[in-house]
Order: sequence, then C-alpha cells, then structure tokens
Amino acid sequence: FMEEKKLSSVIKTQKHIDRLKKITQYINENYREPITLEEVADYFGLSREHLARNFKKYMDITFKEYLTSVRLYNANKALMNTDYSVLQIALDNGFPDARAFINKFKEVYNETPNKYRKNVIRNNTK
Repeated sequence: FMEEKKLSSVIKTQKHIDRLKKITQYINENYREPITLEEVADYFGLSREHLARNFKKYMDITFKEYLTSVRLYNANKALMNTDYSVLQIALDNGFPDARAFINKFKEVYNETPNKYRKNVIRNNTK
C-alpha cells in the first residue's frame, strides 16, 4: 500500500511538473502581452489559487515574479542589442509603461536602464 501511495504521489508530482513546463513555455511565448495569473489559469483549466500555489511550490517563485523576470531578461537583451528607447523596450516586453519598466529594472539591476546601457557600452569599448 505504501509503495502504491508513493507511486501515486510521484505521478501527481510529475503531472504538476509537466503542466508547469507548459505554463512556463506559454509565459515565455506570450510575455509581451498583458497576461495575468487569472488568464493563464483559465487557459489551462485551473483555478487561480491552484495555479498560484503550485507555481510557488514547484518553481520556488511566484507567477508574477517569473513573468517579470522573463520580461526583464528580454528587455535587457533589447537594451544591449538595439538602440530602441526605454519606452519602446518597455512596451515591446510587456510592461504597461516606461515607469513600471524603469522601477522594476532599477530594483533588479540597481540603476536605470539608460544608465545601465551607458555603463555596459562604456565598459565594452575599453
């Protein structure tokens, strides 16, 4: 009986992991859109609470933190590889406006996107 119970728990865990892989793939493909936890939960036929709880449990990060990290990662790439304005980069990467992007960027990188860009360019030309 214990083996059966353990096996059932492993299968359930694998099911959650497989579903979360699909959910993170969905986020990675749609981060530019104004997606929310509710919308993603609906899309995958889950309750908002269930998705939030399992995302945190298996990913060790909240849904919103993950979405923001994906957006920041891609925005940072655009910052380094284009000469687009901060506003354009913000909007292209799912941030509602430049202020939201600048505040999040500063929280993670400890400086504004423009200052970060200038410092990286300066360091690369030395």
